[in-house]
Amino acid sequence: MAGTPDTPETTLSKHEQAKRPLWLKKRAAILDSAEQLFLEDGFAGVPIDRISEVSGISKTTIYKHFGAKEALFREVIERKVSALSDKINRPDPQAAAEEQLLALARATAAVLMDPDFMALHRMMLAAPGDLAELIRWQYEVGMQSLLTTIAQVIEGLSRHGEIHFDALDLAVQDFLSLTQGAGGSALRSGGTGTASSIPEPLLRRGVANFLKIYGRS
Repeated sequence: MAGTPDTPETTLSKHEQAKRPLWLKKRAAILDSAEQLFLEDGFAGVPIDRISEVSGISKTTIYKHFGAKEALFREVIERKVSALSDKINRPDPQAAAEEQLLALARATAAVLMDPDFMALHRMMLAAPGDLAELIRWQYEVGMQSLLTTIAQVIEGLSRHGEIHFDALDLAVQDFLSLTQGAGGSALRSGGTGTASSIPEPLLRRGVANFLKIYGRS
């Protein structure tokens, strides 16, 4: 875009950095507005003018923070990945095996049904060709955080003699299939979970079946 300021945030002057609280507030407002609009209309359907209008922040300031719309879109995705990763909580390692696995099943279900998860997937699908590969990689990083947590809990239970497995990857897949059903299958294939939450009795049944297969008799 001819004549458009293209100054990324790293080149902000010392005077501007001194105004950091206001700077951060404006940056958050830009990201919030951009996220809302990208979700509604996709990357191609959202001009910077529209983000400026909704956020109440000038185009010049938006370009000063992000340099280009592509960089703004990437940061929106990165923020979604970070928010998703922050919601992945590990269960208490001192709890009984059944309680650890049940807590893990609940946490996994919460992530699969979380609006951030759904939104991240929608934005990934809406990414233009030149950004799609990068966005998919960031999406997979977020998903890998969840799969890694599941694997670590299962490994921990194995070290304490609570369960036994021959192949960790298969144990993780079985845990997802048994406790999350269609949502777990969607996660493994890169899709989203189901639209409604998984009932507690189904989570408990899935954990019980997992322990029947992998628990020490």
